[in-house]
Amino acid sequence: MPERELTIEVLCERLPSQCLPHGPIYLGIQKGRDVAEVVPASQGRAVFHPTFRVTAVDGQPNFLGPYAQGKREERFFYLSWGTKPDDGQFEMFRRLKVHLSHLSLARVRKAAKPGGSLRVTLDMTDTCGGALCGSAREGERAQWHG
Repeated sequence: MPERELTIEVLCERLPSQCLPHGPIYLGIQKGRDVAEVVPASQGRAVFHPTFRVTAVDGQPNFLGPYAQGKREERFFYLSWGTKPDDGQFEMFRRLKVHLSHLSLARVRKAAKPGGSLRVTLDMTDTCGGALCGSAREGERAQWHG
């Protein structure tokens, strides 16, 4: 498969606006080592559109680019929780790993075509009412469409 570009629509629902002991919190997406597109969680919802370059290796998609994290066979991207102290700089305290390794090559090819799409919807509040962290796999906290 020649290299293709794939944008994933990431819908983050039910953002908790507070996370003790942190106070007001923010959500962003990790791009390289930095956290980008930071939004206040108090708005309740966030949408990100990370773009990946995708090739095929051994019949599986290989996600590349600044949003892609982890080993080739276990690719994922991070959504990062943080605060903004008095200086206004984002300080991460927790993050969520959103897995990509379950996506088949056929699904990625279809989504990367003109008119194609791939979307993931995430419930961002954990069972205790706090900011969801750890891992989000398909069918658990991550609902994939497309």
